[in-house]
Amino acid sequence: MKDQDTEDRTNGNHRLLLETHRNADLFLNSAEIDDVLSKLCTFFGSRVGIADREMLSFCLRHIFYNVNQMYTLFLPELTQCSLGKARTEQKRLPVHTMPMRNMPVQKLQVQYSIWSFLQEIEATLERLEPLCRLIISATTNMLNELDRTCSIQSKIRQPVENRDDVSIDHPQGSQVQSSDQSQTQQADSKWQRKLVLMRAKSSTWLKSYERLLPFSIQFAILEPMIPALPQLDGGLTLLLKSACAIFGDILPDFQESGTDEDEKATTLLLDIIQRCDQIMLQIGILVEPLHILTGQYTLETIIQ
Repeated sequence: MKDQDTEDRTNGNHRLLLETHRNADLFLNSAEIDDVLSKLCTFFGSRVGIADREMLSFCLRHIFYNVNQMYTLFLPELTQCSLGKARTEQKRLPVHTMPMRNMPVQKLQVQYSIWSFLQEIEATLERLEPLCRLIISATTNMLNELDRTCSIQSKIRQPVENRDDVSIDHPQGSQVQSSDQSQTQQADSKWQRKLVLMRAKSSTWLKSYERLLPFSIQFAILEPMIPALPQLDGGLTLLLKSACAIFGDILPDFQESGTDEDEKATTLLLDIIQRCDQIMLQIGILVEPLHILTGQYTLETIIQ
């Protein structure tokens, strides 16, 4: 029976993921977010280690996907469930739990769906925290490398700038330069379109979350047992604002920086660290009350 429970839950989660990926509004095409992060890596060139560049890109990609999934799928569906509107095809109950102590199957289905989505949110937060820690580690290394290479480049650049060489125009060289500029302009135009999509997605997160009922209203009946329940609303709001700042403001700002603008690049990397710190801080606030809330919807609690 335990194996059947596990299989049913796995199948239910698989159907949910398939439904999520079929909904084009929930996810950016992976190539689009990958190209944006690839541009971020090439921005630093060989001045920082490839391991740190790849780590930063990997973690930002997965933070994007997890935040997107939580605020456009799990939290909206949780609101629907708490209002008693769970879709029976969404989360199937294990066979051995129905019926139980004369509880209507539909009500039990709603309770089980609430528990399932709360677990999904908990799991998302558990994934976000180590991703943020890895970003902070990689970004700190990148800042150190930028500082080191900046001093080296300044020493190399100084004698070159003092040279009084006369440049000679070559027609063939001009044609090659013109072709390179055209390709650069096309790449920049493509990059800008993808930035617009990424900024639009972060706006979608905010709009989706603004339409949801606060936890303090959805689960008001449980507030005497969970005094920290209002902290869930504040924590989720601040976590979302930090994520939107990363993908809607900080990453696009790298496009506006020249490759020699180390000061601005350093500021943007520090901004990423600050936002990741904020996300981890909010996760620390969310974990305990969310765990207690999830415990109120386990089958053992429901049948008491």
